[in-house]
This record gives sequence, structure tokens and C-alpha cells, in this order.
Amino acid sequence: MREEDKIITRYGRDTGYRVPEGYFETLRQEVLAELPKRTAIPAAPPLTLWQKIRPYVYMAAMFAGIWCMMKMFHTMSHSAEISLDRVPNSVALAVADLHDENWIAPSSDIEDTELIYSLSDRYSSIDEFEADFGVEIDPKYASLGE
Repeated sequence: MREEDKIITRYGRDTGYRVPEGYFETLRQEVLAELPKRTAIPAAPPLTLWQKIRPYVYMAAMFAGIWCMMKMFHTMSHSAEISLDRVPNSVALAVADLHDENWIAPSSDIEDTELIYSLSDRYSSIDEFEADFGVEIDPKYASLGE
């Protein structure tokens, strides 16, 4: 015998709850009588021509703006074209030094002291540094190389 059958035989199926006679026959009328009166929903006014075409006008304006922006970017990018006919000497030297095993890559991993020691090993004076890079160092920093 199942556990459920044992419980039914011991206590029975009667829960003690009863529905009054004719309860469900009058329930619908009682519920409808208690509801508040509803007013009719007014019909929506007809849309004007502008209200109908406004989303399409906005979308056309958006695409026109994107087209103008792309046209401006295209015009600006071609107005200042970079010519590789006359490459500056410092750029040419930097590209040539890429294959040098002593070349120091600019990175955040390199400590300033490592860079200073590497440059001090490579250059014995500020004049050599100025000649290699084609720059003139401010005289107030000339004492740093000594």
C-alpha cells in the first residue's frame, strides 16, 4: 500500500470545506455589480501628414549627416597627404637602427635608469648625441652628460 493511500484511509478525504448552495450561479452577477463603471476610450485623433512622414524625414537627415561627415573625413585625409619622397634623416636613421641589437624599444617596461645607463655607454659626450640625432640640447642640460 502506498503512503498516500495509508493517509487517506486513516484521515479520509473530507477536508471540512463546503461551498454554499447556488454560490457559483450568482458569483458572476455579484462580481460585475461590484466593478466600477468604465468610460469609453476616446478614439485617437487622425494623424497629420507631418506626423506620418516625420520618422522618415529624421532618418533621411541622419543619413545625410553621416554622408557629410564621411565626405569631410575623406576630404581632410587627402588634403594633407604624406609624401615619402623626402624622408627626414632622423626617421631614416631610426628605421635603419631597428635591426641593431642594441636598439632600445620605447616601452613602459624600461626603467629610466636603464635608459640612462644605456645612453651613457653609447655616447661619451653630449656633442656625439647631438650629432647623431640632429638636435641641439639646451646649454643648461649640458652638465648632465659629465
